Amino acid sequence: MPLAKTFVYAELTQESKHKLEAAIPYKFAEHFGTHITIDWDVDFDLYKDIIGKKFKLKVGTLAGDNKIEAIRVDLIGTGLRSVNKNPHITWSADTGVNPYYSNFMLYVAEFDQDKKFTPIEIEVEVLAG
Repeated sequence: MPLAKTFVYAELTQESKHKLEAAIPYKFAEHFGTHITIDWDVDFDLYKDIIGKKFKLKVGTLAGDNKIEAIRVDLIGTGLRSVNKNPHITWSADTGVNPYYSNFMLYVAEFDQDKKFTPIEIEVEVLAG
C-alpha cells in the first residue's frame, strides 16, 4: 500500500540555525530559517532511503529584495536535491509576505545583488510530514 503524499524537507539542526543567526542578522520582522525544500506532494516511499538521515553542507550567499531574503544552498555533491530550481533557506520576510515568495524572488524577480559571507557549515536532517 503506497504511503500518503507529503512534504519532504531538510530541516536545519538547532545548532546550525543558531550558527546562521549569529552570522546573519534578520532583515525583516518574520523569521524563518528552518529548512530546505526537497520535494512536495510525493509519496514518502520515494525518499525512504534518506528520511531521517543527516547531511552536512556549506552556505555562503544571501539573496534578497525589499520583501524577503533567502540563503542560497548549493546541493551539488551533497546527496540531496530539491524540486526548487534555486535551492535555498528562506531567512526572513516582511510582515504578510508568504515565505513561498522566495522561490519567485530567486527565479524571476529583480533582487538585490547576492551578498557573500564567510561560508558556514550547517547540518540538516531529512524529514517528511
